[in-house]
Amino acid sequence: MVTKLAHKQGTSAFQEAGSPTNTAGNLIGELFYPNADDGTRNIYLTSLCGRLLATPVRPDAAYQALHLANSNLPTPLPDKEVNQIFKSILKRESEVK
Repeated sequence: MVTKLAHKQGTSAFQEAGSPTNTAGNLIGELFYPNADDGTRNIYLTSLCGRLLATPVRPDAAYQALHLANSNLPTPLPDKEVNQIFKSILKRESEVK
C-alpha cells in the first residue's frame, strides 16, 4: 500500500542503499529494508552505522537502529559482531568530532 501511494506522488518509498543522500527517510528505509547479502553485511552495517552517527542522533538510538537493520537482513550477523561494528565506528566518530 505504501509503495502504491509513493508512486502516485512520483517518489520512491524506499531509496536504494548507497544513495548519495543521508536523509532521515533514506536511513529509516534502510533500517527496515537493508540492502545487503551474506557477503556484504559487515560492510553495509559499518557504513550505515557511520551515516547514523554522522547525524545528530543519540548514540543509544543509533545502537538500537543498527540492531534493527541487522535483524531485517536475510541472515543477520551475530550480536557480538554488530556490537563490535558499533564500538569501532563510535570511537572513530568521537575522535573526528
